[in-house]
Order: sequence, then structure tokens, then C-alpha cells
Amino acid sequence: MQRSQLFKLYPDDEELLSDVQIEIRQALEMTNISSNILNQTVDAFGSIISNNLSVVVKLLTSMTIIVTVPMIVASIYGMNVDLPFQERQHAFWIVMSIAFGLAGLMVYIF
Repeated sequence: MQRSQLFKLYPDDEELLSDVQIEIRQALEMTNISSNILNQTVDAFGSIISNNLSVVVKLLTSMTIIVTVPMIVASIYGMNVDLPFQERQHAFWIVMSIAFGLAGLMVYIF
């Protein structure tokens, strides 16, 4: 509006137009600042969620490995072949104590 001569500008209008331009620049600057703050907040929130997910996945992986050890021992003793301790009266409890002992060792390691 200042460059073109479409409208006749009076001194009061020029001052008002200058004030409007300053207000628009300030509003644009405030919008940019708010946008940057919002982007940083979203990034921080995403990092927190990613960190929490990593902790949960780590815990679930450890639990899976710990539970796998007794399952392997039990599956070996579930086969129909000659195995150690099969003639003993308390073979089940011996095998279970070995399995849970190994699981306890894995818990200690983790």
C-alpha cells in the first residue's frame, strides 16, 4: 500500500500503516517462536516415549530368555529316550531344581 498509489494516504494513515506493519512483524516473530517451542516439546515427548518403550522391550526380552531356560530343560526331559536321572524316584524334582537353578542364574546375570 505504501509503494502503490492506489489510495491517497494521509499522514495519520501512514503512521497507522507503519504501526500495522510493526504489529504484523511482531506477530510473525511470536508465531515462529511458539512454533519452535511446540516442535521442541513434541520432540522431547517423543524421546521420553521412545526411552520408555526401550525399557519395556529390554525387560520383556530378559523375561523371555529367563523363561526359555526351564522350557528347554523340560522339553529335553519330555522326550522318549534314555535320560539321566530317569531311574531315580525324585527325577522330576531334580530336573525342576536344575531348570529353576539355571533360571535363577539367568536372573542373577541380568
